[in-house]
Amino acid sequence: SAIMRYTLRLLTSDQFRRSAALICALEFIRKEGILDLELGEDEISLGLWVGAAGSPNTHKRALDIIRGRDPTGKDRNGNYKFILHQCPWCKSKISNPLDYGYIPKPGTTGKAIIRCSDANCFFHQKLPVYLWEEAIFEEKPSLLLGTVDNFAKLSWKEEAINLIKNNDFDPPELVIQDELHLISGPLGTMVGLFENVLIKLMSFDKKTPKIIGASATLTFSDAQSKSLYRGRSSNIFPPQVIDWEDSFFAKEREIDEEPGRMYMGFFGSAKGSMIESSVTAATPLLQSPQDFLPITTNEVNRGDTSIFVSPGSSLKPGSSFTFYDGKEVLEFTIEDIKEIDQEIETEELKQFEIVLSEPFTKELPVSATLYPSPTKKEMSFDPYGTLVWYFNSKRELAYMSNQVQAMESALRRNAKTINKGKFGSITDGKLVRFSRKIKKIRELTGRRSQDEIESILDLLNVPWTQTFRSPTDPTKGIDILMATNMISVGVDIPRLGLMLMHGQPKTTAEYIQASSRVGRRHPGLVLAIYNHGKSKDRSVYEMFKNYHQSIYKYVETVSVTPFSSGARKKGLAAVFASLVLSFGKNINAPTFNQNEDEDRFLKSEEWILDSVLKSDPEEYDSVKKELEEIQERWKRFGQIEEWGKMGGRQADTRLFDPSSIIGDGAVFSAPTSMRNSDLDVEVNKNDGI
Repeated sequence: SAIMRYTLRLLTSDQFRRSAALICALEFIRKEGILDLELGEDEISLGLWVGAAGSPNTHKRALDIIRGRDPTGKDRNGNYKFILHQCPWCKSKISNPLDYGYIPKPGTTGKAIIRCSDANCFFHQKLPVYLWEEAIFEEKPSLLLGTVDNFAKLSWKEEAINLIKNNDFDPPELVIQDELHLISGPLGTMVGLFENVLIKLMSFDKKTPKIIGASATLTFSDAQSKSLYRGRSSNIFPPQVIDWEDSFFAKEREIDEEPGRMYMGFFGSAKGSMIESSVTAATPLLQSPQDFLPITTNEVNRGDTSIFVSPGSSLKPGSSFTFYDGKEVLEFTIEDIKEIDQEIETEELKQFEIVLSEPFTKELPVSATLYPSPTKKEMSFDPYGTLVWYFNSKRELAYMSNQVQAMESALRRNAKTINKGKFGSITDGKLVRFSRKIKKIRELTGRRSQDEIESILDLLNVPWTQTFRSPTDPTKGIDILMATNMISVGVDIPRLGLMLMHGQPKTTAEYIQASSRVGRRHPGLVLAIYNHGKSKDRSVYEMFKNYHQSIYKYVETVSVTPFSSGARKKGLAAVFASLVLSFGKNINAPTFNQNEDEDRFLKSEEWILDSVLKSDPEEYDSVKKELEEIQERWKRFGQIEEWGKMGGRQADTRLFDPSSIIGDGAVFSAPTSMRNSDLDVEVNKNDGI
């Protein structure tokens, strides 16, 4: 068995769908005995462990959704919000309640399973996939996918301990940590601290798990691996061997062989604010991917068989055009096109008479826009029709999201001045407006729910077109996607080709990861807007060419300090208690037992101190002192009713509180996540002031 861990639920859920197909294939081979392989009697299965925000925690909650008792479990179309939307084996839909893909488990009460909706599918009875935490604890799947945050539950739930180490199965032998560069800073520090528990649970018969960390942006130093994995050194795979440009998995190519990305810098020091600079830089990017569309030069009445437009170069006999009246898209076929004799040399200003194959069924005013069938030229706009706007924080994103009207005004001014005559015709000396219309703006950040994120990703795959794709489908792609670092990993949309960086990202690794979301299939353009009020932005702008030509040289060293003072205060007691559980203590009997627990305390202390010696020996004395204080406090506390709950009503006396502040009746506090911010602030009142 194996564990695959990710830092973001977006990436976890995306990889889960890919892994589900693999697991189904392996289970099919096992059951059918393909190639005479003997793979045992135990099911090869997959579990997704992402917490309540991504999937129900219990069978009861899943059944409430399935039976319609919990309306929050369905989207606006009435489909389930469960992460798995289709059968991984045959691709049949299972998200609609009428598909009966999510059902109560036959022959049992209080359990739910997942199956394929197609009666002819191999997995019609049951898919080897588990989405809710309770089912994962029961079934102990062969491959466990989860977010690193969820492993904080090793301090709270004995079932989480038993998921890794139990009497029925050997513990997992492999850990794959994707996007290893993200396991740094505060998150990496907490992960490194809790890794002591995971590695202990996975170690048996003097064997330790193999750990693979995948990343495209690391400064290949042993410091991170030693801090994260109890002093382990790291080896780079694959090595460069003979040819530096070919490592088997990746090859360097000349820019004329494969499309790449062009980086441009914009330093709007003449503008009063970063918002002004951003609007100025975004305007030409938004305005460019569009063509001069024909506009009616006379009123059109119901029953007319011909209309007059300018220009007519994009309209051809036998082709069609559409018109959107705000409610429906109407399509008309062109029978003939006649140029009206005028003494006008400019092609864009010539007028044409369009003869229709059938009478017009609507009334149109002067300067109404017609939408010809998409041409090859227009289809080439697709990669650049969606602007990916990257922000370093949700605060900066919020400032910019309030400027939609300002952007639309800037686009109109641009069409009337700088691009006069390029996006609209001139009638009686006046410009008939045709600036870019911003119809769809979406936000991709951590505050979006799982189903909202998936809906946005689906929309990102919709090609952007200036005109409607068909009369029956007026859907158009996203115009602007505003995103934070959530887009940096796991978002693989090949059609994207345009990105605006709102300020220099905090790290070069983040800059590389975020900007690589564009230019995968088509040539990409990344425009970095630099804040003239920030010294780092000014520095990068001043050395722009050198920085980008040797960008990997500037990837920062990763900082992970699992035994620092702040990390010990937040999680050392939780890690110690988790190790005590791993050595056999009953979670339902948290009170210290002299006869049974003394040896467990000693073994847990030795394991942690051994980790300190291997990864950060300078903190040895401090950690040893705090471990002695933790043990003494636990022993002296007396009778403890329960271990503690991550939420809800607590017992009068308990080992843990989920708050950062230890409440009355609690021995310690323990984090419920690797990255959560403290919601409580301790204030000490001095009566003398």
